[in-house]
Amino acid sequence: AEGIRFCSLLLLLLFRSSFQQVKLRGFRIELGGIESVLLATGGVKSCCVLVEKDILVAYCVIKPGFVAETLQKSCAANL
Repeated sequence: AEGIRFCSLLLLLLFRSSFQQVKLRGFRIELGGIESVLLATGGVKSCCVLVEKDILVAYCVIKPGFVAETLQKSCAANL
């Protein structure tokens, strides 16, 4: 499947299946699972998770007034 997400002025175009896993430092990670946790916070409009140079990166478009600390707490509790 093809996924397109916008982040400020950055357009990310990814070609991957919804079940794709990546291996990072010996761990298998399902990127869609992380995206689901981010979207479940209620303050994220859209997001895209990927690996860049051995670092797990999440690009998020947040709703106005949403506090990033809330996102960090939610991820710490659910991931």
